[in-house]
Amino acid sequence: MQHPHHHLARLLGIALLASSTLALAVEHPQVDTVDSTRVAFGLVQAETEASGIRVHGSVAQRIPHRGAIPGEVRVQVLDAAGQVLAERDVSPMRRNRQALSAHFNTHLDVVPPRGGSVRVIHLPVTAPLG
Repeated sequence: MQHPHHHLARLLGIALLASSTLALAVEHPQVDTVDSTRVAFGLVQAETEASGIRVHGSVAQRIPHRGAIPGEVRVQVLDAAGQVLAERDVSPMRRNRQALSAHFNTHLDVVPPRGGSVRVIHLPVTAPLG
């Protein structure tokens, strides 16, 4: 026969696990990345805050070499249907001249609604017109 406290402890553990899983789903929305032909994303994270969402991560050229990462990173907040609620373009910054990758960090004033997500796209450099 089990002691009554074992049952209570098991229920409390299940409740804590369920609440921590729900909190993670809200605090870290799904992030989809779209690489370009020359540049790929490393780790990208999105974290909800009281004032919106912070998105940060890294990019590197597919063939590793030193130098600036060309282009920009577009960060989009999407609703459950895939409609863009907000977007911002940011320039990736290398940590130093020898770095093979660059980081980006931005804040958008919108939190993805339930079922929403974040899309992060590398925009390659385009040739000037004319």
